[in-house]
Amino acid sequence: MSVKSHICLACPRSCSIRPQLEGLPGQKLCPQGQEFLQQEIAAPLRHFFSTLRDNDGRLYAYRTVEPIELSEINAMHQKLKGAPTPEARNQIHNDFCQSHNTTKVCIDIE
Repeated sequence: MSVKSHICLACPRSCSIRPQLEGLPGQKLCPQGQEFLQQEIAAPLRHFFSTLRDNDGRLYAYRTVEPIELSEINAMHQKLKGAPTPEARNQIHNDFCQSHNTTKVCIDIE
């Protein structure tokens, strides 16, 4: 069993999930934490956050509305590392935003 997070991300308490994984006595997880642990064991999910320069030339921060599989985020990072130019990286971001439900917010840095 491989668990990517050793801290529960279901609520702001950030409980340790190590006792549940190793059968140690300790703080028990709440129902949300139990659901998080089961999901983390099955297929870890996370939100993806990044920035892109849109066609209008403005810089936008974006994030996925729903969490996506961590393996997909890792694949996205690999694509971005392999992009030869800033324009290619921006195209990867644009393609990602079009294929996922994302929220964009303009960053006014002027």
